[in-house]
Amino acid sequence: MRQLSALLLGFFAAPVLLAAAATPPVSDQEVIARTRAVIEQVIKRPEAVGLSVSVGRGTRVLIEEGAGIADLEFDVPANAQTMFRIGSVTKQYTAAGIMKLVERGKLGLDDDARKHVPAFDTGGRVVTVRQLLNHTSGVPNYTNQPRFMAEYAPRDLTHEQLLETIKGVKFDFEPGTGWNYSNTGYYLLGMVIESVDGRPYARFMQEEFFTPLGLTRTRYGSDREVTWSGGRLRSREGALSVRTPIAR
Repeated sequence: MRQLSALLLGFFAAPVLLAAAATPPVSDQEVIARTRAVIEQVIKRPEAVGLSVSVGRGTRVLIEEGAGIADLEFDVPANAQTMFRIGSVTKQYTAAGIMKLVERGKLGLDDDARKHVPAFDTGGRVVTVRQLLNHTSGVPNYTNQPRFMAEYAPRDLTHEQLLETIKGVKFDFEPGTGWNYSNTGYYLLGMVIESVDGRPYARFMQEEFFTPLGLTRTRYGSDREVTWSGGRLRSREGALSVRTPIAR
């Protein structure tokens, strides 16, 4: 009955929505003005650095621009084409990659993760792919470990180095008995993808998602890759390269 009640509520609310829709729509110029006012307000915050904004209405793009700085070191301004790290939104791609492999019969959701990542020390526990996906594995979060943000986060770690940060750390709970957000779990899923598919995670994502979907401004981010900064090619390690920049 819950579903039926919700459906009826939706029908009863329809006249209200229709009445609201009768209000004169905000003009394109007003949308643009309001958007720029918000951008100006946000960029004035002490913690603000740079941002890119795109607002569309129907099939039209009303505003597409950047504000602030894309690279503080070289004082490069942000623009509509600036690429930013998407952080944990990456997990959606990782989960989709896992499900692609499940659909192809190469992987089972209830597989023991150690089957595909033998280097993962669970202390004898069975941790399934499903539990890694839904944060019920109990695997300790590497970003919560002492000194991680100061010492390890700025570096491009190998799989072995990252797993070393949680070696011997007590599980948050026994697998399947609780819930706790875990970056480690999704890092391990990336390793599962590499083990099962045979391609590096970055190449898998590019060939399975970014290229087929036309995501020309989306790519794997790495501190060893080169970015375009103030007319210079650089990496965090300072090495120059002729590789295509990720932000230009």
